[in-house]
Amino acid sequence: MMESLSPVLDLRSIGLLGELRSVPETRYLTKQVMALPGLLTEKPAFVGSRGIAYYEQKPCHELLMTAKYYTEYISQLECTDKLCTAPSKYILADHSLAKLLRIVDSLLSSPQTVNEDIVLFIDGIKECAKVVSSTLMGTAFTFSPSSIHDLKLPSSAEHKVPRPFIEGDNHLLTLAAAQIDKCPNSSVVGIMLGGSAAAAVTAAAWDSELNLVKVSRYDDASRKSNHLWGSNIPLGQTVTIIDDNCGTGDTLRQAIDLVMAQTGQRPKARAVELHWEKLLRSRVYGHADRVFNPETLDVLTPWCFRHHQVLDRLINQPFADDKYVHTTTADWVAYSYSLLSVLHDTLTDSTWAAKLLRFLLNLKAQTPLNYEQPIDAFKALAYQCPECSARKKQFGKKEVN
Repeated sequence: MMESLSPVLDLRSIGLLGELRSVPETRYLTKQVMALPGLLTEKPAFVGSRGIAYYEQKPCHELLMTAKYYTEYISQLECTDKLCTAPSKYILADHSLAKLLRIVDSLLSSPQTVNEDIVLFIDGIKECAKVVSSTLMGTAFTFSPSSIHDLKLPSSAEHKVPRPFIEGDNHLLTLAAAQIDKCPNSSVVGIMLGGSAAAAVTAAAWDSELNLVKVSRYDDASRKSNHLWGSNIPLGQTVTIIDDNCGTGDTLRQAIDLVMAQTGQRPKARAVELHWEKLLRSRVYGHADRVFNPETLDVLTPWCFRHHQVLDRLINQPFADDKYVHTTTADWVAYSYSLLSVLHDTLTDSTWAAKLLRFLLNLKAQTPLNYEQPIDAFKALAYQCPECSARKKQFGKKEVN
């Protein structure tokens, strides 16, 4: 059911928001990256990969300029005997991905936006997502900044300030969910804005094309559109819709209707996180509440819904308060497992729960038992870097000769 997900990456080194954490005295980042303003979060207990620059509320033209600078720097980084640059590349790509997605979200809110402009931005998004996915999975990749360097904004959009938060940007949760019912070489359709990062990273992991839609009953619903943005989806191509979360299933149904109207075929629909708590309240506690039906969803994933109010508090607090730094992705594995266990034991029609519990057990088994050792995500990325591994093999062969 599941491949090994980033074999050496400890889930305790990933915050619930998705930021990677390293020891304060990390030696696995370039000096130039560490000096970039706001790129990192520096705490007494750790250094995090998402500083205030990740969430900064700046106009589109400034965000694009920064993304161009970051991605140009990625292309210049090369691993050496003394320093692996994989962690630095990852952080720059992660920040750039978020900025480009936020810009596109702003563009899609304008009636003047044309698809040709969005296609170019999607190409840049795919390049950044490829770095993110490949680095976390420990696979080789090539990167070209040209698709980002050549991007241009309509004059009407240059000074617009996009929404700052992409809720579905915990890439480890995304990549774990992407192991379930994989659809390689398909077309992935992301629901803006929350599901856009998840769709981009999943598309990169599946080596698939990426399209975007802007529909929602809740998030920015007044600016939804009936367009399927991106390159044309070939007739007969498998299509997968991805959102960051699903509570009632209404948004996914809207997206299904839109894709069917545009392509004439019924896509699969899935979300990285499901509102299992709401299902528990409805089916076990007996609360009157509308909730998705696990028997009818195309794909089920084990992650509990990280409520937007929780994420907002985590985003707004950590730069000023050390209190909000403890919850990690490993904690969310345990939380999701506990809640699914209750559903499994209390519902008679819960055969699906056993499969999801086995999936989470596999993830829990990847967490080292030694809780005293320093947790260093940057060191882990360097350890599994394919570029460094290839260099070591080549060096070894030369020595033998």
